Amino acid sequence: YLAYSKYHYANNNSRVFDLCLYDVNLEEKRWITNDLRATYPVFTQENEIIFVSHKNSTSNLYKVDIYDVKQKEQLTFYKEDVQILTPSISKDGKELIFAMAKQDGNLDIYSLNLITNDVSRKTFDEAVDYLPIFDKDENIIFTSHRNGIPNLFKLDKNNSITQCTDLSEGVWGIQLDPK
Repeated sequence: YLAYSKYHYANNNSRVFDLCLYDVNLEEKRWITNDLRATYPVFTQENEIIFVSHKNSTSNLYKVDIYDVKQKEQLTFYKEDVQILTPSISKDGKELIFAMAKQDGNLDIYSLNLITNDVSRKTFDEAVDYLPIFDKDENIIFTSHRNGIPNLFKLDKNNSITQCTDLSEGVWGIQLDPK
């Protein structure tokens, strides 16, 4: 399967983003959300997709089973002005990391324990931190503007942050080789 966010007409003829699931074997797509303003789909190991849903100026994380799309489970319950971006899941499927800006507008890295639903803040810099992923050792690799130019940084298990790149033109959007 492929999951992606697509702009379409939803309820009340408003144009919003929702999630589609594309079956690569059958070459068919089907909508898995409707009028949820859904973005950033991430597959779990249990045939589920975790995604960000936006309502007014508030984002929250949800989970949906790809075989029972009518049942959606809300994972976070923010009410205030919160923006959630670019979630990524750990190899064991127990932790989700993402970038989040609360009312102060500061974009930092947070983690959601998918067993307990506890959310914890991982970075505390005034600069923008976003696009987190886990490496093979479950360290968090992310893009930060903390030196004025977007570069890659690593947050290890001891909460120590080291700079991985020092490129004058900046670095965005990373993927690790799964091997």
